[in-house]
Amino acid sequence: MDSFKDYFCRRQHTTAGIEHYIKKIDSYDEFEEKFLNEFLSEDQGIKHYLEKILVMYGLKASRLSEDAGLSTSYVGNIVNGRKPNPSRDSLIKIGIAAKITPDELNYLLKYAGHATLYVRRKRDMIIYFGLLKKRSVDQIDKDLIAHGLTSLYIDKK
Repeated sequence: MDSFKDYFCRRQHTTAGIEHYIKKIDSYDEFEEKFLNEFLSEDQGIKHYLEKILVMYGLKASRLSEDAGLSTSYVGNIVNGRKPNPSRDSLIKIGIAAKITPDELNYLLKYAGHATLYVRRKRDMIIYFGLLKKRSVDQIDKDLIAHGLTSLYIDKK
C-alpha cells in the first residue's frame, strides 16, 4: 500500500515552484493550462482524505471519534459527507487520536482550508511536539492548559 505522502502528494511541482511561475505569467488561463493537474480536488472534500487515513491506519470511525474526544458519529459524518467543514481543532484532535505524523496532519489541515501547524506559535508547537511523541489528545490538552493556552476542547461547548 502507498504511504500517505505518496498517495496524497503525487504532484509534479512544489508549491514554491508554482508560486514562482505565477509571478511570470500574464493570465490565469495560462496558469491553469500548465498546472491543471496540480489543484487539490474540491469535489471530494476532506472526507476522501480522512477515509484514506482510516484505511491506512486500520481505524474505525466511531472509535477514532471517541479517542479524539468527539461525538461517536463525528468522524463518520465527515467521511459520509454530512460534516464537510470540520474545525481546525477537531481535525487536530482526530490526527492526534489517529497517531498520524505532523506532515500528514498538516496536509489534512491545508486541504480543509485551515492553517497548518506552525512551530513558532506556542500552541501549535505543543501540539506538534505531542504528535511526535505520540501523546494522547488529553495529554496534549493538559499541556496546552498548563501553559495558559486554549484547550482543544473549547469547541465542545
